[in-house]
Amino acid sequence: MDLGWSREDQPPRGYRGGLVSGVIGSDRKHILLLVADQPAPGLQPSQPPSIADIPNNHMAYAVQWFLFAATALVVYVIALRRRLR
Repeated sequence: MDLGWSREDQPPRGYRGGLVSGVIGSDRKHILLLVADQPAPGLQPSQPPSIADIPNNHMAYAVQWFLFAATALVVYVIALRRRLR
């Protein structure tokens, strides 16, 4: 959960927990987190996640899985040929 940010090295004062509303997004390590609409007392609001922050590596990922499938098919054909001998 992202309740805001501060330049100080102290925990936020006055925050006792409770219900938080906001936007669910991911950080750079693809960990989902909730970015609060209202920051905790003593903190500045964080920037909500943007669709532009999502990396566009879908094509590389698709090619990777098609290569895995092709490799599995080749291994399967080799295993069948050895079994039929």
